[in-house]
Amino acid sequence: MAMAHSGGASSSGVKQQVKLEKESELWIEVGNDAPLCLRLLNVFTWYGAIIEMEGTTEIDYTTNRTPVVSYVNVHAILETRRTRAKASSPGDSESSQGPRVIVVGPTNSGKSTLSRMLLSWVAKQGSKPTFDMRIQLQFTLFGFDSNNVEFYKVLVKKLGGMLERQFTGNTKSRASGMVMNTMGRIEGVGYDVINLRT
Repeated sequence: MAMAHSGGASSSGVKQQVKLEKESELWIEVGNDAPLCLRLLNVFTWYGAIIEMEGTTEIDYTTNRTPVVSYVNVHAILETRRTRAKASSPGDSESSQGPRVIVVGPTNSGKSTLSRMLLSWVAKQGSKPTFDMRIQLQFTLFGFDSNNVEFYKVLVKKLGGMLERQFTGNTKSRASGMVMNTMGRIEGVGYDVINLRT
């Protein structure tokens, strides 16, 4: 459920307080002409909070419809798999392999945000997962057209081989697993490329 606020906290020094219930978010958006570098802000709280805002907002609202709780549940499942991989014999190639995650979805669906959150949480717990946040940059450099798909596939296969060699030679890296972000193209050639990466 989203609850809109008046929007437009006063720029004349009057502060607006917004109360956040537990497991809810505050979203703030400001206009393009506002004197801020940050145009969109999201605040999540586990236990509840009171946020004090000063300045003019275009939109601000609270909501308890947030994916963050689901993201944390995914992290907990992945961490269980990492723990199991770390406890297994390095010679057992299947059970010593940590989770391999590929985040797929259309453009602007939150793939990069989810990838960064998963990587941040696991790094704070001492693991060092391999991550691929921007493999799509390689494809962008050479253009996304049918002439370059085969070249891109070669790049992805080479990257996959390099990662396999890294996992074979480094048990901690192998147990930590990997997180891969994908480009926003999920149909046609984009779908074929995603299947190549999985």
